[in-house]
Amino acid sequence: MPTRFGELPPNLDVVLCSSKGTVGIESKFTEPYGNKKNHPPLDHKYFENHPGRWKEWQLTICQEIAESVEHGRYKRLAVGQLLKHVLGLAHLHNSGKGLCLLYIWYDAGTSEADEHRDEVVRFSAALGQEIDFRSMTYQDLYQRLRNEPEPMEGYLAYLGSRYFSN
Repeated sequence: MPTRFGELPPNLDVVLCSSKGTVGIESKFTEPYGNKKNHPPLDHKYFENHPGRWKEWQLTICQEIAESVEHGRYKRLAVGQLLKHVLGLAHLHNSGKGLCLLYIWYDAGTSEADEHRDEVVRFSAALGQEIDFRSMTYQDLYQRLRNEPEPMEGYLAYLGSRYFSN
């Protein structure tokens, strides 16, 4: 998804566009786990020659978070990547309004998962109402899918046995 900065734009897992808004879905399975160092700050290209990349889309809170992300507040959550996704969605939608970013992640049930969850909550709170940021675990998604008709007989049982000890 283009952001106009650099050769490799951020790559959302799913993007849905309509006249009412644009939804991006980013999913993480094992990435938040293991021996993690603080995520690196956003590359300098997002600030050079134009210090307000998010602000130009009326995303002032995202701009503030982008400017402070280098201070190591997040270890498990790749906030810089999420902010790049927001910038890409704004560019794609040609507006900073009407954006939704859904973050889906696997809850490993560990202290690392608790740390990750806390960072997701902190990031969401920092965003406030500027964009529609939502998060859910794969476990929650699976439970919701179980309430819907199966796309193919046996598929939900397969998912349950493979990923969720159903």
